[in-house]
Amino acid sequence: MIIADIFGGLGNQMFQYATAYRLALHLNTELVLNNSELKYDSKRAFGLKPFWINNQIIEFNIQEASALKKYIYGIPTKTIRYKEQEEFVYDPKLILLNGNCHISGYWQNPAYFEDIREVISSVFSLRSMSLDFVKMRLAIHEMPSLSLHVRRGDFIENPSIKSIHNVCDIHYYTNAIDTFRQLFGSDQHSLFVFSDDPYWCRQHFAHYKNVHFVKSLTDAEELILMSECQHNITANSTFSWWGAWLNKNPDKIVITPETWLKNSDLKYHNLLPDEWVKLGVHFETQ
Repeated sequence: MIIADIFGGLGNQMFQYATAYRLALHLNTELVLNNSELKYDSKRAFGLKPFWINNQIIEFNIQEASALKKYIYGIPTKTIRYKEQEEFVYDPKLILLNGNCHISGYWQNPAYFEDIREVISSVFSLRSMSLDFVKMRLAIHEMPSLSLHVRRGDFIENPSIKSIHNVCDIHYYTNAIDTFRQLFGSDQHSLFVFSDDPYWCRQHFAHYKNVHFVKSLTDAEELILMSECQHNITANSTFSWWGAWLNKNPDKIVITPETWLKNSDLKYHNLLPDEWVKLGVHFETQ
C-alpha cells in the first residue's frame, strides 16, 4: 500500500497525486490519500474530487492513530515513512521503495510521472461539466486560442505564502504576449484570461483584441479550460503549470516566468520543461 499526504492548493495536490499514483502503479499496489493536514488549513480544501480519483481517503493522523482505527480503515500497522529530500529535485530513491509506504512531499518535478503522461491526463479529466464550462470550451475551440493566467490573491494576501512567492507584474504579461506574437508571427489568437483577481485583469487587458475573461467556474474547470487552449502563458504557479502541461497540442507554445520563487537556491527550474519559453520577469513591489 502507498499512503500519500495531500495538502496545499490544487496544483500541489495534483503533483502529489500524480507522483504517488506512478509509485503505486510501479509497485502494483493500492493508493490511499491522507487529507489530515487539510483539516488545519482554513484556506485549502481537497481539490481532486472533480477528477477521476477513486482512491480511499482518510482524514486522520496515521502516526497518532490506534491500531484498532488503522485496522478498521485497512491501514497497515507499520509503514515506511518517506519524506521529500529536496524540493523540485527528482529523487531516484522514491521509485526504489517497496512494501507499505507513507510518502509526504510536494514532488514538484514532472520526471516522477512523465512516462505515464497519457494516463495522468486521463485521470485529470472532469467527471462532469457545468453549462458555463461547455460554453467557454466551445468558444475556445471555435478560434485560435491563447490562455493567460494571472495569480495574485493569496500571493498578496496570505503572509506565509507572500514570503515565498513573487507576483508577476504587468510587464511580464505584456512581454509574454508580445513574445508569443513574434514566435507565432500573428496576433490572430483570442486571449482567454484566467485569474483570481478579475478586476486587475480587466484594468490591464481589456484593450486587447478578442479578449475573454473566464469567470463563474470551479478551479478544476478553469485549469482544464487552460489545457484546452492551443497555447499558454503561465504565472509562477503550479495551477497554470498543470493547465499548460495537460495541453495536448503537439505544436503548443508555452511561455512561463524564468524566476518563480523568492528563494533562488531552490531548484524550481527542474519544474519547467526544456521546450517551454522562459522569460525574465520583474515582480511587483510588495
